[in-house]
Amino acid sequence: MIEADFDQENFVKKFDAQCPVRVPTNRGRRAIITKFFSNKSRRRLLSEFTLERDYYHYLEWDDSVEKYMEQPCTVPYYHDGKLRNYTPDVGAIIIPIRKLRLIEVKPREQILENFSIIESIKHSMALRGLDFEIVDDFFIRSEPRLSNLSLLYGRYSGVELCDASIYGIIKLFRLHDYVLPFWMLLEILPAHDIHLWEVYSMLWRKVIVFDLNMSLDNPETILTLDVRYH
Repeated sequence: MIEADFDQENFVKKFDAQCPVRVPTNRGRRAIITKFFSNKSRRRLLSEFTLERDYYHYLEWDDSVEKYMEQPCTVPYYHDGKLRNYTPDVGAIIIPIRKLRLIEVKPREQILENFSIIESIKHSMALRGLDFEIVDDFFIRSEPRLSNLSLLYGRYSGVELCDASIYGIIKLFRLHDYVLPFWMLLEILPAHDIHLWEVYSMLWRKVIVFDLNMSLDNPETILTLDVRYH
């Protein structure tokens, strides 16, 4: 039976090797090979389309994702009476149970055009008990969410803060009942010897939280100290 031909538990154990089953290529296709360094996976990932690269920002932000990689495996499926092979765009290990999630990243237009094939793939995944998700461009490229993630990950995810800086920012928020509008924060930072880049770094680490659907350029955006630090 086809549902027995994919050993999920064994695959999760091998995931640490980070060896994609297929190397992304633009040969004979309208693909643009992009590169993205993943802090979680500790290596450079390749993708055939910029949409996949943009989606990696979400995986870096999602605390339930331990690590991920491109083109992680090949799963057989039946369509129109024929046995075919499917390679998902992304595989992620979801914690705390370290379960595999397979992810297809596609423009919504292509999802609708290939609806019957995708349904066959979804059925095959369900038979194997595999967690399968489809993510489209409407979600990934929603603004200002993507710009916020790109800014925070690209510039501030690797910034290290000393304990004094962290405590200074936490203390500042405690003085204002844990909540500050962005415009007010900008006004009072110099008086407390705190730099904006330090605030951005703590936003990425979720010490300070905000609505990703509100632009960080918007002075009305509300910043809140996470409840762990109250």
